[in-house]
Amino acid sequence: MKTFVNSFYNVKNVPYSQPSYDFREDDFVETYKGYDIWRHSISQWDIVKDGIIVGNYAGINGARGRIDEMTK
Repeated sequence: MKTFVNSFYNVKNVPYSQPSYDFREDDFVETYKGYDIWRHSISQWDIVKDGIIVGNYAGINGARGRIDEMTK
């Protein structure tokens, strides 16, 4: 089990927003350009860097595209 800090946490959106999220090892998808991509749910992929969730995307290609933008 891995726990990552949710950089988008908003106390006003509890229970929809949590300060951190736990992921099982089999939720790991890949490392892409130094960022880890984890499957958060059936329709959400999270980008993680140094233990912090830095992006949430509806598809793996969206997550990769955002990483491409962040690493230009």
